[in-house]
Amino acid sequence: MRFVYENYTKDCWYWEIVEICRKIVLTSGLALIGPEGRTYLGLSAMASGIYAVAHAHSKPMSDYFEHMLQVFIDHIEQD
Repeated sequence: MRFVYENYTKDCWYWEIVEICRKIVLTSGLALIGPEGRTYLGLSAMASGIYAVAHAHSKPMSDYFEHMLQVFIDHIEQD
């Protein structure tokens, strides 16, 4: 099971669980709301924004390049 957490720092070994929860919220949780409403757009933007700020603040990746790549991808997903 080391492959699950080997890219993260020792302080952020749990970050893969955070990412899975984010994916569940953005796919299954928001699907219950319905994609046509403004609520869906607002909640998905808030969930992505909260995750991006948490990721940038905690710096869970052990490699600097991987960290910056993930921050860049999070920024693209929000737009």
